[in-house]
Amino acid sequence: MKSVNEVITKKFDKSGKLRGKLSGFTMIANWFIEQPGFSIYEKMVVIVIKKHLMYKIKAWPSLKKISSQAGCSISSVKKAIRKLEQKQILVRERPIGRKSNVYQIKLERF
Repeated sequence: MKSVNEVITKKFDKSGKLRGKLSGFTMIANWFIEQPGFSIYEKMVVIVIKKHLMYKIKAWPSLKKISSQAGCSISSVKKAIRKLEQKQILVRERPIGRKSNVYQIKLERF
């Protein structure tokens, strides 16, 4: 894993100006972060899926990848996904011929 200094050094020149295209950040609405109606697992799953969306409508990270990036077990990810579907935040599809589910975040305010 890269240190914060390594990341900052690669993104900015010595004068503090940003080099190239800004990447490596995922924008999440403040209202969602502050919302008490979601567990930390649900929030982390949304953040990871949002990260994989990046200018797309749908994303297809594996449960293993979501689990790894969210810092929780695969069973916690599955439970969070079910709850997010019930709360109509997330839509999950299982297209024929694909190994991973396809996810879409429903709320426009994200």
